[in-house]
Amino acid sequence: MNRLQMLALCCCFVSVSVAATRFGTFPRVNDHHDMRIYFERGRWMVTGQQPYRDVFSEYPQIATWLFAIPHVGTAIWSRLSGTQQHPERLYRYLFSGLMALFLAGTIAMLYTLRHEHQWLAFLLLLPAGCYFTQNRFDIVPAFLTVASLHALRGRRCRTACALLAIATATKWYGLVMMPVFVIYLYRTNQRVPWSEIMSYGLVLGVIVLPTLLAIGWQGFLNPYKFHLTRLTNPESMLHLIMALIARLHVSHPLIDQVLLHGFLALQFAVAPLCLLVRLDTWDRVVTWSALSILCFMLFAKFYSPQWILWVTPLLVLLANRPIEVAGIVLLDVVTYVYFPYLYHLPDKPPMWFPGIIALKTALLALWMLHLLYRERAYWCLISRLGMPQQV
Repeated sequence: MNRLQMLALCCCFVSVSVAATRFGTFPRVNDHHDMRIYFERGRWMVTGQQPYRDVFSEYPQIATWLFAIPHVGTAIWSRLSGTQQHPERLYRYLFSGLMALFLAGTIAMLYTLRHEHQWLAFLLLLPAGCYFTQNRFDIVPAFLTVASLHALRGRRCRTACALLAIATATKWYGLVMMPVFVIYLYRTNQRVPWSEIMSYGLVLGVIVLPTLLAIGWQGFLNPYKFHLTRLTNPESMLHLIMALIARLHVSHPLIDQVLLHGFLALQFAVAPLCLLVRLDTWDRVVTWSALSILCFMLFAKFYSPQWILWVTPLLVLLANRPIEVAGIVLLDVVTYVYFPYLYHLPDKPPMWFPGIIALKTALLALWMLHLLYRERAYWCLISRLGMPQQV
């Protein structure tokens, strides 16, 4: 994709985003609930307050700073108009337009990274992909993780780890990709990649240092405390299992604790598995990165539908067969039906919502099993454990 095509893509996406924000209906096109939260979390930019200390934020540093960027535009408008107001509608235009730029950049990188069938990069324009790009900020860490894979493919390994650190400071799921990078670099270079690990750590350190210096550990840990104390939500697999146990009248506080701790451990279960497989090609880095993210999503105690943007770009890179393309389309459509359609349906039948959640969960699990099968990970693990393989 040349520069002219990239410019045209950016202009097109920004124009469509602004038009959707202005003319789109709720909830099919616009859902400003989270955008309103971003607006409040970023107000420190125009009020002179301190993020995390004076203005609460449950998000990492890069995300919290990102929310402040559109406020620069509202501040300029405020001064030019002399109203001393920072309109939320203008914030939404600027924020959605900014997300559209990240979407264009992500699609351009996917287009470049694919060897063939480059048109598959535009699968990010399926309903859920467009919807959550328009109304959330998860396309930003998606862009950064794809950028890190792009740098890794070009053997710019320290840059790849630095970009992954920035992604982690935007949404924490980037952390689960780092073991995959480290094991791949170790396998290919036959040495511990200390410089790349330091690159990741130093960039993270530089990002969090201003917060630590300004408000100390207590303020810095506020987002982490918030998420650790969050309960399950109806959209997570853990909630489905706990609800089923309660319905069977076998619920017990000990069972709940075992499930909570077990699911937390399972969120990071792919990292040790990577030690047992031959992780020595870039394609396998993409596969095991996708597996890590899927595992992190599937076993989370709470689930958000916008997380589909985390994994779809990697699935696009991995799709080589019609069944895999169909799997991406199906996951996207089911996610959009679940949110916003069924979620906001006032008179939905009692079992519709848990039913679509179960289907979404099953699709994530099927993608995990499919990628494990494609990698022949089952046989690899069996051979590592010293068990005889069946012919």
